[in-house]
Amino acid sequence: MRHIGQIASAVVGAFFGAAFLAAAAQPLAPAEGTANPGLTGTTLRMLNPKYSAGTPNGPHYEVTAASATQMLGRDGETELAEPRVELGFANGTVLRLSGATGLLRLSSGSLLVRGNVVLVAGSGRSIDLKDATVDLRNNTLTSETPIETTLKTELIRGHHLEVTEGGMIVLVYGAIVRPEGVVFFDRYALE
Repeated sequence: MRHIGQIASAVVGAFFGAAFLAAAAQPLAPAEGTANPGLTGTTLRMLNPKYSAGTPNGPHYEVTAASATQMLGRDGETELAEPRVELGFANGTVLRLSGATGLLRLSSGSLLVRGNVVLVAGSGRSIDLKDATVDLRNNTLTSETPIETTLKTELIRGHHLEVTEGGMIVLVYGAIVRPEGVVFFDRYALE
């Protein structure tokens, strides 16, 4: 009896799997009186998607968004609306990044975030960026646009920003403007 049940389950599963694959190739029409599920022959739309990898107490990332649109056949590129990223590091540091739009490329393990980008360090320091690229495979982040942030009475400017594999935020080529004068630097680690 047990084997017959397994065979019947396999046949039913294969039937539904084949039906799903056949339906996925066709544009889906919503049932009368219901909303479109968001799947067409070339586009997949998702609400509140979540992508994550890693271990909770070690290096990890979690990418969420208000919505995502994936063009089927575009090598895994997914456009994100209001992406939010959490990068966790082995030393316990957690950084959060958010923006208006994003482009997630799972094949290369990268995420480009643009528009009103905000990086929040574990200390609560908030840094406004124009854009940021996250390397999800190495838990690193770069922003190639000028950065400006304040620390007490100091204004800190940098040519660009990097986040190392250990979660350290580093400004590259910039200056610290203090009441008593200006200090120029090649690399400056933010606390």
